[in-house]
Amino acid sequence: MPPPTSKPVPEDETPEAAIHRHCLAGNIWPGTPKGTITTLAGLETYVAGNQKSELQILLIHDAGGWTWKNLRLLADEYSERLGGAGVWMPDFFHGEVLTLQHLLDGRFDKVDMPTFTTNNSKANRRHEIFACAAALRTHQNATKVGTVGFCFGGWAVFQLGAQSLLPDGSVKAALDLSEDEKASARPLVDAISTGHPTWLTKEEIDQTRVPTQIIAPEHDSVFTPELKKYANEVIPTLGIEYQYRYFPGQVHTFCSRGSLEVEGERRACERAKGAVVEWFREILPPQLDHVPIHLHHHHRTTLNHTNPILHRQRLEAAKYWTSIFPSSYINSTTNYPNDPSTPIMLSLTLMSHIEHPLNLLLLNIPADQASRFPWNFNESFSLTVAVDTQEEIDEYWDKLVGNGGEERECCWCKDKFGMFWQIVPRRLAEAMGGGGEKASRAMDAMLKWKKADIGELERAIEGL
Repeated sequence: MPPPTSKPVPEDETPEAAIHRHCLAGNIWPGTPKGTITTLAGLETYVAGNQKSELQILLIHDAGGWTWKNLRLLADEYSERLGGAGVWMPDFFHGEVLTLQHLLDGRFDKVDMPTFTTNNSKANRRHEIFACAAALRTHQNATKVGTVGFCFGGWAVFQLGAQSLLPDGSVKAALDLSEDEKASARPLVDAISTGHPTWLTKEEIDQTRVPTQIIAPEHDSVFTPELKKYANEVIPTLGIEYQYRYFPGQVHTFCSRGSLEVEGERRACERAKGAVVEWFREILPPQLDHVPIHLHHHHRTTLNHTNPILHRQRLEAAKYWTSIFPSSYINSTTNYPNDPSTPIMLSLTLMSHIEHPLNLLLLNIPADQASRFPWNFNESFSLTVAVDTQEEIDEYWDKLVGNGGEERECCWCKDKFGMFWQIVPRRLAEAMGGGGEKASRAMDAMLKWKKADIGELERAIEGL
């Protein structure tokens, strides 16, 4: 499968040429970063989320540096979807920023890469990266520290995963600890994740000692097929949790610079973002009160947070729900040990183009145990979809009701598997939250509905 937006990889391409062709290309994503600027271990730092959260994430930027908007948007989204965790992106290039327009125009001859790579070599940047991780490890309420890095950040997260923090604040390689030091040391970070790493070596792969995630595109002349094969052979022997996510057809930088205008790239970007979030949720679970999801580029949509569910038709339901919500997918299944053909547990993610996911866990009950679990879905549990337009209401209502489901009162419906849904216009919540006569009229209108009618709602609010 050829790369979606890049030329074929030249057979004689050098690592330096690969960096020019891949690491410096890309697309700028829409949106406005919401974080703030502070300092971490003496470096200017972009931070999103709660700096006092128990979970803190160190994001190590790519060659675009800490001002690259896409990475700041990623930091914001990681924080939001990890329950407000603090996500920190220091300036590891000390103010050196490659000219953005040169990169976007492909005028790589205008970029002084030899000087740039010398200034920002591993030897020059390693210790301050360690210092930032140590600062987070000892930062206020932090009890869990993860790190994620793309491109330039890839080698760095692997080195962080090989280090330990001693009680005196010093950092030392885990493999070099004495027996006495092992008793008091703790990992510098608790888990690492990287997408399309650059400058990564086999030695760095050998030395990681914490749960490790790699997000790998098919086409990458920097994280080569040889290195991919080596990682997949070696890391499972290290006694740590390991996840390898492979994206066919994608190229180096797709995680942080993929085009949101090209369907295959957009979906890959979304899934890569979701993979990082799910990895840290699983390994370093945050405190989650709710998780918003987006069903369209401009319209915010909210669903309930993660919930375990008992259901006897879990696979059929999972396929049905993921077909309704854009870009949703089934994550994994776990089978009965004595019956490999029968899944006991199935995990799926309902999400959308902007991919703030709702995660559901479906448990399958064996037929011989069904009498012990007589319940099924009922009105005490429902999923709420808050939308902005009548078109959205019609779309989701028709898909949920029109395939064997049934309408209920007041924006409620039930799908063919018995799951209850509320397809609610956000305007209704806004009107009712404002109180007064408008709220009363909005409530009266809602009580007459089955499917919501935004036009009728607006007329009721205005007293027409």
